[in-house]
Amino acid sequence: MKQRSSIYSPGRTALLLAAGLCATAVVGAPSPSTNAAPVVADVRPGRSLFIIPTGPQEGKDPFFPRSVRAYGATAPVKPGPPTSPIVELALTGISGSTDKPLAIINNVTFGINDDNDVIAKGRRIRIRCVDINLTEGRVRVQIGSEMRDLRLPINR
Repeated sequence: MKQRSSIYSPGRTALLLAAGLCATAVVGAPSPSTNAAPVVADVRPGRSLFIIPTGPQEGKDPFFPRSVRAYGATAPVKPGPPTSPIVELALTGISGSTDKPLAIINNVTFGINDDNDVIAKGRRIRIRCVDINLTEGRVRVQIGSEMRDLRLPINR
């Protein structure tokens, strides 16, 4: 059986020890002595900087690589002039007497000069019933500062 050579053989160990001593002697050689103060390098960690990409060629979201929401409009959108709220109100019925008429708007019952909340398009809106005309089938309501007339749908 052939014996394997080992790194721990006495000849190789002496050779490695001699090479190591020579290397430390060269590196650790004393430099000419000066009385100057040691120079300390001012090393600060780099500052982390993230720039939001404006297009897919500049980078992508690592968690959602197919998403394009990060490349949205970079210019801020200027709001237009304020408009009155668009509310879909439906007059579903008129009842009551001529002295006390009642109107049903979006499943909420109103009398004259009644204020109540109505849900339209998932929003709660405060409206006020100003007038109910039983003969014409018309109701006048106030939404904020806007006045609106509602009519009963015509049955065919």
